[in-house]
Amino acid sequence: MTVAGMRPHPVRTLALVLVGLAGSLTLFGLAPNYATFVVFGIVLGIGSTSFLVVDTTVLQRSTDPSMMGRVMSLHQVAWQGSTPIGALLMGWLIESTSPRAPFLVGAASALACGVWVSTARPRVTDPVGSSR
Repeated sequence: MTVAGMRPHPVRTLALVLVGLAGSLTLFGLAPNYATFVVFGIVLGIGSTSFLVVDTTVLQRSTDPSMMGRVMSLHQVAWQGSTPIGALLMGWLIESTSPRAPFLVGAASALACGVWVSTARPRVTDPVGSSR
């Protein structure tokens, strides 16, 4: 419910959610035992779902309505189409290092994206009315 009511700065919310996702991925990847792993799995689920909702919302709010179908289809291709390549890379990483490594790689990339989103200069104004 909190994520759905993000106003008036959806991009700032995206940056915060990315940092939160990075933190939950780090906790999950460094869990010392099974019980902690399960608890941190719940935290990761909340962080992941929040990111998916905010990401889609920011994309939809910053897209011209006439281009919405095209942009959302490309968004879906990026999410689903990159899975076979990413799965192979993460499988290799697990074989080479540890089953925890992909979570830490994901945490580092989420943190880098969060920093980039928070420091990037806005280029587009939100068609709904608030500036990014």
